[in-house]
Amino acid sequence: MLGIYLLHLGKKTIKLGSKVANPYIKIRICGVPIDDNEYRTANPFNRKLAIDWNESHSFQIHMSDMAIILLRVEIPDKVATQIRIASFALPLRCLRQGYRIMQLKDSKGIEVPGSELLCHLRFDN
Repeated sequence: MLGIYLLHLGKKTIKLGSKVANPYIKIRICGVPIDDNEYRTANPFNRKLAIDWNESHSFQIHMSDMAIILLRVEIPDKVATQIRIASFALPLRCLRQGYRIMQLKDSKGIEVPGSELLCHLRFDN
């Protein structure tokens, strides 16, 4: 089992035009069909420099050697379903338990300056 506790997103305020956006995170586990799962956080409404979620979620994973974790920061949009801001992907076997800072990248794979996601990971057998 993988437990994820999302703390906050870096110090960069995400803006759309003149409005301050309220992003959410989609956590997706990709692997064998039995392990495929997805979780979406709430949209925190705050105007701080760091966006706090303080949410946790657990995933039941049967074949961790074949699983990949995908974290996507998205913003809800009235026209489209969501706008993807940044993402992070890594095979589960490469992650270690504890607090981790995950550097987010844009759609071209370039690091987004100031956009790190602080997470607490816990693995249970």
